[in-house]
Amino acid sequence: MDFVFALGFAACILALLLGPPELRRPLEWAPLRGIGLLSYSMYIWHLPILRWLLPLFVSLALQGGGLRLYLLLLLCELLAVIPFCYIFYRTIERPCIRLSNRLFKTKSKMMLQT
Repeated sequence: MDFVFALGFAACILALLLGPPELRRPLEWAPLRGIGLLSYSMYIWHLPILRWLLPLFVSLALQGGGLRLYLLLLLCELLAVIPFCYIFYRTIERPCIRLSNRLFKTKSKMMLQT
């Protein structure tokens, strides 16, 4: 069964890559590309942030059921996780990526000269 899901996922990716521009256009939207830059930070940080914020909303969520809980989690993602990850990306990840690029270029130039 896992193979069927993997094959379906691969077919969707191929359709997006090789298909008509109408399929690609929604994914090329600037805000989604921006979220793509933050995706690693969001992958790493969203769960710890949500676990930290969840006790604040437990009583509200229990009164309204599952839908209210999911809406509160979505609100936390939009108002806490994404801004935190943006700040994290701008202050830590991006400077480290630039430093790595400079070091790699220097190292590769040195290797070419020898």
